[in-house]
Amino acid sequence: MGKRIRAQRRGRGGIFEANTHKSKAPNVMPTFNVEKEGKVLDIVHNPGRGTPLAKLKLTDGQLLNIAAPEGLILGQTVHINNPNSLNIGNILSLKNIPSGTQICNIELQPGDGGTFARSSGSFAQIIGETSSGIELKLPSGKI
Repeated sequence: MGKRIRAQRRGRGGIFEANTHKSKAPNVMPTFNVEKEGKVLDIVHNPGRGTPLAKLKLTDGQLLNIAAPEGLILGQTVHINNPNSLNIGNILSLKNIPSGTQICNIELQPGDGGTFARSSGSFAQIIGETSSGIELKLPSGKI
């Protein structure tokens, strides 16, 4: 009579279930309109996610969890909305980043928490600016 294929074996969970209930914290991208900065306190493994989380403490005392890009180290200062500072881990809007830069955790809509290039080691590259917006080369190769 044949055998059950993998999609049928999955059913309701079992070994194929995601470990999202063990998550340490949500990945929240800040939507500040002013320049801020913070220090990396810790980099933690988050079950159910391929990339680690970086815990930031901002200068105003606020705690923030972001997906840690490759090259981020403990004690590093991360700048938010500072167009003059282009370092690993800084959070900027796309219009302030020069062409050819590799970026990760890109939001499609402001405040959605990042939807592109979020997995560990993946990145997108800024190609240039057009009249309709910023062109990106995504990890899939699509522009």
